[in-house]
Amino acid sequence: MRKIIATEFYTIDGLMSDPDDKMDWVSENLTPDMGKAIDEVYKRIDTLFLGATTYKIMAAYWPTADTNPNAFEGDAEFASVINNLKKIVFAKTALEPE
Repeated sequence: MRKIIATEFYTIDGLMSDPDDKMDWVSENLTPDMGKAIDEVYKRIDTLFLGATTYKIMAAYWPTADTNPNAFEGDAEFASVINNLKKIVFAKTALEPE
């Protein structure tokens, strides 16, 4: 039987993103040690379960993070990990794969 590992970024008061679906607070507070811990989790998995909004946010960023000069530190290396994972998206309406 396979394991499901749940990870999420949210503040102590329950904020996940702002009304524009931005999560700047994550990148502003992410330490190198936190980044390494996240990298280790993602390197051990093969599939991501995502909601439609999270998928859209990730699809807009990760495919070009390895060549984007404005990408956050470490994201260029991590992009290949994220981009090569299988993604299963839960949505109320059909989405076009990106």
